[in-house]
Amino acid sequence: MSCNDVIGGQRSCKLCGVTISLNQKAIAALLIFVAAIMALLFVFAGTFHWWQGWTFLVFYLVPSIAITAYLMVNDPALLARRMRGGPTAENSATQKIIMSIVSVGFIGLLVVPALDHSFGWSHMPLAVTLAGDAMILIGWIAVFVVFRENSFTSSTIEIFRRPEGDLDRALRAGATSDVCGRVHHVARHSTGARIMVGASCACGDDARADLAHLR
Repeated sequence: MSCNDVIGGQRSCKLCGVTISLNQKAIAALLIFVAAIMALLFVFAGTFHWWQGWTFLVFYLVPSIAITAYLMVNDPALLARRMRGGPTAENSATQKIIMSIVSVGFIGLLVVPALDHSFGWSHMPLAVTLAGDAMILIGWIAVFVVFRENSFTSSTIEIFRRPEGDLDRALRAGATSDVCGRVHHVARHSTGARIMVGASCACGDDARADLAHLR
């Protein structure tokens, strides 16, 4: 058994003799994530009186919490793999750079709409804002479907060893060597893009106006 083995919602390591509760770690990470998003939104907005920011939080965080709870109960191994994400978890230098850019871009998607609201750069129609919320919700539903159908989804490129001893190279998002795995790979990243685009609209942000003011 290695440090990456998961049994009954816990990560066990015989080498160090320490057992860490995976669920407790996931809850702690989730709380930090929620606090960080709220800080990025409302500190840069300079106010809590921003209904678009609150509705974005509901449509973004509630599905995220629900999916995490589902994985805790039904697929702790997948939860463990999903928690090994981010630039520092990548093995390839290229992947580290890509994930760093994605991380900075995600922060920008929160900070820029907050600044937009603070300085009144743009005014997004209500219908567009609600459409952005709907895109986020649809994106999370698609993510859940991918997780439920493919238990080998991962945040990093990994190599899994089958019981027979064969090496099976798993592509990002846990894609296996068959066509279905590649579809899962594309689906997860396309849904991620949908969520990111929806986030900008949901926060009442017009990117064209932002670019004009940031020049």
